Amino acid sequence: MMKPLNFIGAQMLVFFGPFLESLIPGEQLYRFTELMEDRQSVERLLTKIEELEDKKKTAEKESRRLSKALAKEREQYKKDKMNNKETSKSRFFNWRK
Repeated sequence: MMKPLNFIGAQMLVFFGPFLESLIPGEQLYRFTELMEDRQSVERLLTKIEELEDKKKTAEKESRRLSKALAKEREQYKKDKMNNKETSKSRFFNWRK
């Protein structure tokens, strides 16, 4: 929906360029302006952003899956450790008898 406005936005950047140069280096500002004038570059930029979002979501899902698996492993380790303590205590007390 906003794609048709990219040329107008680029022209606004040119108009406000002298003011914006105090905040952004001029060369970068005008390279960005040229990028915004081309509709195909905006489409490529949007596609790249969507790809990066998908990669981020996939990485977050994998991270959550690994965290859950690690939590299960820790819980199992604690249970095994408690079982081993109880077993060793019973062996100790049985030995004393």
